[in-house]
Amino acid sequence: MVDEDTSTRRLPTHSSAELERSRGRDERPSAFLDTAQWSSVGRALRLSPRELEISQSVVDGLTEAEIAQRLRISRHTVHSHLERLYRKLGIKSRCALVVRFFGAYVSIDGRR
Repeated sequence: MVDEDTSTRRLPTHSSAELERSRGRDERPSAFLDTAQWSSVGRALRLSPRELEISQSVVDGLTEAEIAQRLRISRHTVHSHLERLYRKLGIKSRCALVVRFFGAYVSIDGRR
């Protein structure tokens, strides 16, 4: 969707109720990419399935506590996964993780 006044692209979002309904199911809404696109980005960044799940949850805007609830793991485990992801990708923040994911996606999408 394009905002005619500013000519900027608006990203799709999901309501809190939609996110709440999705928790605990294999089909989770993603505000940005579909399943195949997520898989492509995960392969490009050489992420494990769990690292990809954690990353998707970060991109979806979830807190560590919400990620822990979604994946049925402890908050400490989520934190440990994030620390390892940051080291693996050479980044230092959630924001950098999101930027890295979309950079990989744009690179993959541009080759199609």
